[in-house]
Amino acid sequence: MFTVRDLTAEQVAYIDRVRAGLHRAPLDVRNAAAYYATTLMERGFPVIFGVGHLAHVTGLRPNVVGTLAASPSKYYSDFRIAKRSGGSRVISAPTPALKRIQEWLHENVTSVVEVHPSCHGFVRGRSIVSNALPHVGTSLVFKLDIKDFFPSVSRDRVFRTFRRVGYSITVANLLTDLTTLGGYLPQGAPTSPDLANAAAAEMDFRLTRLADARGVVYTRYADDLTFSGENVGARRTKRALERIVRDCGFRPHEKKARYIGRGGRQQVTGIVVNDKVNWPRDRRRWLRQEVYFLRRFGVEAHLKARGYSGRQYKEFMYGHIYALNSVRPDEAQDHLVALESVEWPY
Repeated sequence: MFTVRDLTAEQVAYIDRVRAGLHRAPLDVRNAAAYYATTLMERGFPVIFGVGHLAHVTGLRPNVVGTLAASPSKYYSDFRIAKRSGGSRVISAPTPALKRIQEWLHENVTSVVEVHPSCHGFVRGRSIVSNALPHVGTSLVFKLDIKDFFPSVSRDRVFRTFRRVGYSITVANLLTDLTTLGGYLPQGAPTSPDLANAAAAEMDFRLTRLADARGVVYTRYADDLTFSGENVGARRTKRALERIVRDCGFRPHEKKARYIGRGGRQQVTGIVVNDKVNWPRDRRRWLRQEVYFLRRFGVEAHLKARGYSGRQYKEFMYGHIYALNSVRPDEAQDHLVALESVEWPY
């Protein structure tokens, strides 16, 4: 039988530190708490006993955490951003206190949840390049998008994720309340990409198994599913793939499904994969022009001429350059050197 004597000195100290008064509890309560704590730590997850404990580790007051969990809808603000394909997307941004908890959960809990090897979006050590590499030099690429990816993940699926890693029912409910909005994952919460990946793990497993059986390669970056290989063009294969997506609680965006042969520009998450990984020529040209105009006219004049908003433009530019760096490091380094002379007012 497991007892507190089975804990290491470090684990005992941890429990004592975060669970005030535990040593005064009855022996069976101590044993249960010790088992719960050690199980989580052995799996790589931080121990959370309840509202007070979560408040302690995030540096907030318990009444603040309790209020956020009780009425999360009051602590988001919505705004829209334009989509490259047209239309707009609603972003639900958490207020600072709620975001603080979600960032802590992302760093310590949700990003630790294991995902399938085919998943490359929002995973440490993986990127748009690692997502594209398996499809280089293929004869045929099939692209399939998931419609409303984050809103497709229900509160119940998020709850099951927290239970699966070892949290108690009470704690799993607390964490679910703090990471969902209106019964689903909000687009804008730091924890949503991790939890969506966790919810898609079964789909990734089943799609990979079917792809392997039919000589097809499969990867996923968020809601962007890519399949490649000469057999992916079979109609029965397409139907089988879409059936799995639906069975797993997601909806394929059928109007966006498309095949790209060797004669076309085969792009996977913005990376050209016809013969090697590369950025599209038009995007490289656009980035080169942006850097040139920034150096020549300055940030404010350039933003005014382009009609851009100054909000997060610097991060936007450097994000593109670092993305380019993953496939064309020499070109990216030239841009970084050029931007050293730019004075950023924001």
